[in-house]
Amino acid sequence: MKTIVIIPCHNQQELVNLCINLLKQQSVKPDQVLVVNDHSFLSLRKKTKETELVRVIDSPHKGRVFTRNHGIEYALRNEYDTIIFLDGDCIPQDHNFIRNYLKRIKNPATAVFGMRRHIPRPRFLEDFNDGMDYEEIQIKKYPSDLLTANLDKKRRFNNEDLRIVSGAFEAFNKAKTQNAKLSLLTTGMIAWSCNFCVTREALQQLNVFRKEYFKADDYFDTVAFGDVWGGEDNVFGMDLLAAGVDIKLTNKSNIYHFMHNRSDELFSHIKINEIMLNRYYEIRKIHQDCLV
Repeated sequence: MKTIVIIPCHNQQELVNLCINLLKQQSVKPDQVLVVNDHSFLSLRKKTKETELVRVIDSPHKGRVFTRNHGIEYALRNEYDTIIFLDGDCIPQDHNFIRNYLKRIKNPATAVFGMRRHIPRPRFLEDFNDGMDYEEIQIKKYPSDLLTANLDKKRRFNNEDLRIVSGAFEAFNKAKTQNAKLSLLTTGMIAWSCNFCVTREALQQLNVFRKEYFKADDYFDTVAFGDVWGGEDNVFGMDLLAAGVDIKLTNKSNIYHFMHNRSDELFSHIKINEIMLNRYYEIRKIHQDCLV
């Protein structure tokens, strides 16, 4: 089974190189690490050394949806069986990050979404290169996005993934019907984007579905999202489910997500929610006899 880790990024060369170093320490190593450079400064290519393991390719500066699709097209063209995505500001939490993903692929058409914890960016990134046991004091204590802003403060959720704390993780894995899973995906609580794993068969199945019902030859929805940041991962999960892909959540493949400036904008979230709700009704209409 050929495995590729894809890291879409924009001007995050130091964090990307840190992630690559930690991927090299995995108990099960990837066959390739692909850095998809979204119109970053030239320093990304200069500082990310290309080797047999690591390759850097450029993507048009059109946002994360296009960057992810660009990475997927490369992976399928080069016949990789399993694709693992990591955002450019994330690092694996332990040495079994890849191994735990691969263990959860039971069905040829499978997608698995992992969990995340927030940490502040250290003053010296080199401090993270020696092992993966980070002190609890480094863990983020304040909200990073609109979804958790009030809950973090009110409930003192600290660094725990909200999917676990809220019960969404357990609810999704226990859901018996496709409709129940689709409803949970619509909340935006399930398919968060920082890290996930998807098989070649799942992507091919997804592409067939999107061609048939949306006349689109892509994987992440470029028409609905364009360069809008966020939300595309949730619709990606909804489309995967509608295409018949087996979707799982795991608390075994975890990442640390480096804290960054708040990028939430209220009206962006309203637009994202509208896209998700529209997709929910579209899928219900397409599969009204199946999603029960």
